[in-house]
Amino acid sequence: MRPTLPFLLVSLLLGGLLRAEAAAQPATVAVPRVLGLRVHEAERRLTDAGLTVRLLGQPDGEGARIVTAQRPDPGQQARVGAQVRVSYRWSRFGAPPPKAPGQARKVRVPTLTGLRLREAVRRLERAGLGADAIGPTAGRSGRALVVGQHPAKGQSVSRGATIRITWRYTR
Repeated sequence: MRPTLPFLLVSLLLGGLLRAEAAAQPATVAVPRVLGLRVHEAERRLTDAGLTVRLLGQPDGEGARIVTAQRPDPGQQARVGAQVRVSYRWSRFGAPPPKAPGQARKVRVPTLTGLRLREAVRRLERAGLGADAIGPTAGRSGRALVVGQHPAKGQSVSRGATIRITWRYTR
């Protein structure tokens, strides 16, 4: 039995559309940075990018789950559907508290440089700001000391904004 002309046209058209659709989807994506975010926000950003999430941390705790590490690293290319391992910790302070009616919309960025990382994060949380900590991922020990921040101290930012903290280990 020989295929008919309409059958060949439909097959050719569908085959071309399927190949075009497959070509339109990227084979790899850049892994989004989720460090310092609440776990539910990190999961949303990663799944929106076409990645899957594996959570590593204590299932029971008090407060908010805050992302402390991720693999692959932010910015690396990963296949669509690849798994990103997300480590988290429980924090009573967590990310910034939700805005209450009448709260100021702008806050000043506190001085963080020279503080221990834990104290810097606490100051940001008290000010209603979030933290995105960037530092060594393994292999060292000592005290985590803040060596930089962006935006700079004293700048006015919206409540709930994320402040990037750069830190390193000291002895």
